[in-house]
Amino acid sequence: MKRKVKRLMAVLLAIVLLGGPMLPMTIQAAGFVPRLTAPDKTAYGSGNPFSLNPATGGNCTWYAWGRAREILGYNPNLQTSGANGYQWWGNNINRGGYAYGQTPRLGAIACWGSGHISNSTLGHVAVVEQINADGSFVISESGWSGPYFETSRVWWSGSQMRIDWGNKGGNSAINNFQGFIYLGNYDVSTPGLVTNLQPSKSVYTAGESVSISWTDGANAWRYLVDLYGPNGQLKAREPVYWYNITLGSLPAGSYSFYVYTQNSAGTIVGPVATYFTVNAIPAYPPRPPVSQM
Repeated sequence: MKRKVKRLMAVLLAIVLLGGPMLPMTIQAAGFVPRLTAPDKTAYGSGNPFSLNPATGGNCTWYAWGRAREILGYNPNLQTSGANGYQWWGNNINRGGYAYGQTPRLGAIACWGSGHISNSTLGHVAVVEQINADGSFVISESGWSGPYFETSRVWWSGSQMRIDWGNKGGNSAINNFQGFIYLGNYDVSTPGLVTNLQPSKSVYTAGESVSISWTDGANAWRYLVDLYGPNGQLKAREPVYWYNITLGSLPAGSYSFYVYTQNSAGTIVGPVATYFTVNAIPAYPPRPPVSQM
């Protein structure tokens, strides 16, 4: 990652020296690109054999087919005639379509059967966008009764699959999981933890600028940082594309700082933590009055 950053900084410096505009620094790694924001409806809808619910604007099969085409670069080999969400799994197996299994992989289509939630008989399909170090995974999806795009985190709790719909802090059961349809092998190397994470000093005085640095984690695309202080959380998974950060001056108190490593596929590991203290500026006693002669 350091080599990529150095090359990028050289380009930016050349632009400045030539009098060009200074652009915000971004780094884009090659490989699978997770979709964590809403797609263009027109692009996904063009040639899509499924339609959106005119009342809600959503449909899981419409979204999954469009996302599969975006990943592959061409129309996916998925049955479309009369194919509700609960039918995708069996259709793929019966037609000898794509490889399949029970382990989440990037770009895979996750399939649930009829009754995945209490009021649904048509099943559900979604796409795996990110696999977390704790075994949970993030899906992008749509729904006939919901929005045309959202992301949700899914995990196993014993034998029960759970889901946080829309990443809103929920914890709901989701039933009748069938498996994953693998569109291809998009897994990339697992990111490594950062090392040598430390503030420039362990104790600051209020008014001093706080800076923290670390050594690159392997296969890093970017870092996500959390900061907790005397008044609670100050930063929550804030993205950082460099291997140091300047936090500026902070109020007096004790602080904890955490760094996660994320690769280009969205896989996250960590955190690694460090701690520092900011002391208040000492109060000096008043000067004694000047005696009058």
